[in-house]
Amino acid sequence: MIALWLLGLACESPARFSAELTLSDGALRAALPTEAELPQGPVDADAGRVWLGVQVAGAETEQGVSGTYARDGDDLVFTPRFAVQPDTTWEVAWHPPGGQGQVFVMPVAASRPPGEPPRLVRLEPGAERVPENLLKLTLTFSKPMRGGLTLTDHIHLTDLDTGERDDRAWYRQELWGPERERLTVLFHPGRVKTGVSFNRDFGPVLRAGGRYRVDVTEGLVDLSDQPLQAPGSWTFTATAADQTRPVPEDWVLTAPGSPSAMLTLTLDEPMDRWLLEHAFAVEDPLGAVPGTWTPADGGAAVTFLPRDPWSPGDYVLRQVGQVEDRAGNTPGRIFDGPPETVERQGPIQDTWHFTVEDP
Repeated sequence: MIALWLLGLACESPARFSAELTLSDGALRAALPTEAELPQGPVDADAGRVWLGVQVAGAETEQGVSGTYARDGDDLVFTPRFAVQPDTTWEVAWHPPGGQGQVFVMPVAASRPPGEPPRLVRLEPGAERVPENLLKLTLTFSKPMRGGLTLTDHIHLTDLDTGERDDRAWYRQELWGPERERLTVLFHPGRVKTGVSFNRDFGPVLRAGGRYRVDVTEGLVDLSDQPLQAPGSWTFTATAADQTRPVPEDWVLTAPGSPSAMLTLTLDEPMDRWLLEHAFAVEDPLGAVPGTWTPADGGAAVTFLPRDPWSPGDYVLRQVGQVEDRAGNTPGRIFDGPPETVERQGPIQDTWHFTVEDP
């Protein structure tokens, strides 16, 4: 465990500050004064920032570090939402209410040993045919990756019918998974949505009947600045736009037939795989059933395997997170469509009941 300590730095008030940043868990700990009125356990983010604010030092614009706060004994613990990138520096603002604030500049980590270069594990959706209003790509890597405002310069879209590369295809915002091993890249929403200025000025990114290729270059690097072992590519044909909602009432639940079997929910069309992993929960009369959700059949189904064998009895499957199809449509709303049809009227099914029989 590598740690950086700032110890016993006195403020003009009775409050004192100590911090520990560990590479093993990335948590920043600040010692609270005895009179601190914060509850044990999770602390509201706004309340946490009143005491301890964290941002990246030297950024061209203020870039706050998002995360969660909790009180643990006499410490206020800040856990960043995303994995800490090496060779970055944080500005930590300690400002106890009623006390004298201070700002500390903290180099949070040294470079990690390089190890094996990163690989592009999966590029999704990866299907041969996708709707022309496809909204996003998801890239999964074998190691945590480094981001940056020029990241999309290393992901290219080429129209195979014209041979031209579209340099305005992407929305230049990075959407990383918590461990920085999964990156979602959006096709520019202003070109996906019809009738808006970006679509009128530059046209849609994809057109039905067109053939396209996405190329991921070795310019993408991991946290040790090692480039990808090899480039990746995906070739596909665009079909007509998808302007229909997923219909949960048409989804089919297959209950497990034995204590060790999986539950399967078959959907009416392929969905975003990343969202599927967090969209559902299983409950028994005692509460949530722990287990693993896995997208299947290219996102057209999702399975659940409980941590412990099923017990005979009644269960409920609930949708607890968002589900989107490849065009960004949800059961309640169409991403792009006629105004009178965008939102669904009436209730939407979000629970399914099933029984596990005694073997």
